[in-house]
Amino acid sequence: MNGLHKIFGVAAVATIALGGATTAQAADCGTAETVTIAEMTWLSAASLAHIAQHVLQAGYGCDAQLVPGDTVPTASSMLNRGRPTSRPEPWGSSGPES
Repeated sequence: MNGLHKIFGVAAVATIALGGATTAQAADCGTAETVTIAEMTWLSAASLAHIAQHVLQAGYGCDAQLVPGDTVPTASSMLNRGRPTSRPEPWGSSGPES
């Protein structure tokens, strides 16, 4: 099974797992604002961004939107403006040390 099939497999499992969840059954988003997820320029991270958006919308009733992103500009924007809210596949070398 190649990488793309694995990604679609994970997306299918997530969709099936959340299929029975309703907004009323799900936990609160934790914010009244739109959750923004950086859609990075490489396939694995872009796929994870789409999966995260689907899980947040279908499973938790969140307003989740994808925004364009790349490693350094996204990390800089998150540090300076607090947006996007999330980024898939963060690398330790692309942001501040914890």
